[in-house]
Amino acid sequence: MMSATMGYRTIMTSGPLPMRWHRLRFARCLSSSSPLSQKRNDPIRAAKEAEKLEHLKNANFRDRIRQIPLDQEILDKLQAVKIGRTKNKKYKGDKRDFVRGRREDLAKVMDIKPRLFKSCVDEGKFPREGEKDDSANKSEVAFVGRSNVGKSSLLNVLAGTSIVAKVSSKPGETRHFNFYRMPKGFPMLVDMPGYGFSFSNDEAQESSWLRSMNAYVNKRKYLKTVYLLVDGRHGLKTSDVAFCETLNAAKRRFTIILTKGDLVDQKVLAKMIWYTREQIRSYSYANNEIFPVSAKTLAGISDLQRHALGR
Repeated sequence: MMSATMGYRTIMTSGPLPMRWHRLRFARCLSSSSPLSQKRNDPIRAAKEAEKLEHLKNANFRDRIRQIPLDQEILDKLQAVKIGRTKNKKYKGDKRDFVRGRREDLAKVMDIKPRLFKSCVDEGKFPREGEKDDSANKSEVAFVGRSNVGKSSLLNVLAGTSIVAKVSSKPGETRHFNFYRMPKGFPMLVDMPGYGFSFSNDEAQESSWLRSMNAYVNKRKYLKTVYLLVDGRHGLKTSDVAFCETLNAAKRRFTIILTKGDLVDQKVLAKMIWYTREQIRSYSYANNEIFPVSAKTLAGISDLQRHALGR
């Protein structure tokens, strides 16, 4: 039986590599002397790959999905952890028991109980870094994404409690930076405001919000990594790519999370993982793993929790 883990390693030859190795890797690490690595260093091959990505980028969504290659290895792993919609009747038959088992397993390790101790918009009100508190770990992990990407639902599941973030169907509900103090040994959890939705007609307020976002990304000393949530049904949109560029320019490590995996056809999700992996290849500070998850079925949650919170 294949173990269930959802960290997808991209084949990258530059940028910092994550320090933690998970219990199972689904993709092989390629040494610089391997034939495939040599091909990727080939400028002619690189130019062809760039041309192919540009062609996919300019295609409409339906044509793009049709043209993206289906990576059988990725598909096999999605099937192993049962994420993504499928017509497989056997899978549907045991899905309820499978989800129930996930909840029971996660309940054993999810008694984290984070505590909101600061909620603010202006950078001047951010918690002072290095101030004494009851946590020995001063690092922070932040979660951000387009409005209505499923961030609140994911944070609640990730922390094992419904008190972390208010879930709303209205875009732009998270307008503050919410800092959650975690138990000793955990990094601080930061819920950043959503982007890609103009929640205010007040230009001054909008400008203040943008300044605070840039200040947090560029100046926060203890910010360990940023988890960028992307809707798995649509992939990286223009605003997502712009935020990736902002993080990379600020030399901030970031990891892509594909949300709402239960709403995406399994083969389409496999293609989306492949395409997203190729899109972030050029960013030196992009983590070389992509995490497809579902806050509804809990697929991929345990591995994301280990990666983000060290559980």
